[in-house]
Amino acid sequence: MTRTALLLLLLGGYAQAAPGVRAGVSLAGRVGLGGTTGTYGPGLVGDLGVVLDDAWSVVGGVGVSGVVIFNLSNAGLGLERAIDEKWSVAGGVSFGLFASLASDLPASTALLVPLRLDYALGQHGALSERRRGWLAWFEVMPGFTLAQSCGFTRGPCPPAPWFAIVGSVGIGYAWR
Repeated sequence: MTRTALLLLLLGGYAQAAPGVRAGVSLAGRVGLGGTTGTYGPGLVGDLGVVLDDAWSVVGGVGVSGVVIFNLSNAGLGLERAIDEKWSVAGGVSFGLFASLASDLPASTALLVPLRLDYALGQHGALSERRRGWLAWFEVMPGFTLAQSCGFTRGPCPPAPWFAIVGSVGIGYAWR
């Protein structure tokens, strides 16, 4: 067996793509709870990162969602692994702010661990194109509350639950 054939066999039978930039934008529906502050509603989620090879990417993401009173903003960094031409998984860490835009209601900050599953819609030719095109995704972000404000409540602030969780589903487009 030649060295080239052995190398191709070890690499899974294909040559790896060159590193590149990955970007994406999605419409999402989100629901969550951080301390005593809840959130729900439509939103936008954006991703920007570096594709390391055919399987791995480092991706930064931001998201905003809500309906005036119940809002969530978050930003974080994650590692994405493409499983095949259709499926990929990602995990990372994100900082979230649960707050109202309309009044002095209770607010909280949280450290979240986003876990995301992507499914590519449509056909993909080359393995290097697996992250390009329309995708549907599901994400869950468990975590814990860092700080809680009481808003306009008078008197001492009641203790906040320590946990935070957000669930999201979305559809978007990714470029590579």
